[in-house]
Amino acid sequence: MPPPRLRDNVLAEIRRTRQLPPAGPDRAARDPSPTVRGWRRRTAVAAAAVLLAAGAGTVSYVVQEQRVRDERATAEALREQTARVEAVLAASDAELRSAPVIGGGQITMVLSDSRNEGVVMLSGARPPGPDKAYQLWAIAGGTPDSRGTMPAGEGGATRLIPDIRGMERLGVTIEPSSGSRVPTTDLVADVPATG
Repeated sequence: MPPPRLRDNVLAEIRRTRQLPPAGPDRAARDPSPTVRGWRRRTAVAAAAVLLAAGAGTVSYVVQEQRVRDERATAEALREQTARVEAVLAASDAELRSAPVIGGGQITMVLSDSRNEGVVMLSGARPPGPDKAYQLWAIAGGTPDSRGTMPAGEGGATRLIPDIRGMERLGVTIEPSSGSRVPTTDLVADVPATG
């Protein structure tokens, strides 16, 4: 146990020493030291950087995932198209028709009435020019109805065409690559669908 005099000396010293009011949480929050302010700023910047990186990573993941889904859908559509082409070519009622293309090349079609589809093959034709394409027309009673375009700028391609029942002829024109509602040029090929 400390001597009684030590206790009296400590208490006397405490009475002579000027006391400061305690620094409460309000004072520290209102007036942080420069070190605290710097630490807070660095912490906020670091947190913002982490959030930005996480957001960028999420966006990158979403974009990549969409690209993968699009590629899968394209591959699936191509598989389906290939299966339909093969089914037309293998159909028991498949009929083959062909005609020359003005300027060179050949247009050949295989038609299946039971499938109500046909396969059109363009080969050896001269390229139609930039931003142009060969467009296919199902003609019945003198009225042309578009069956789509071949790939832009290409003189050879294969295309599946739907709704061939009642078609009398297949006409081919050179049109803008996006296609036309009605033919805007003369036929460069005319293939009879019957006969």
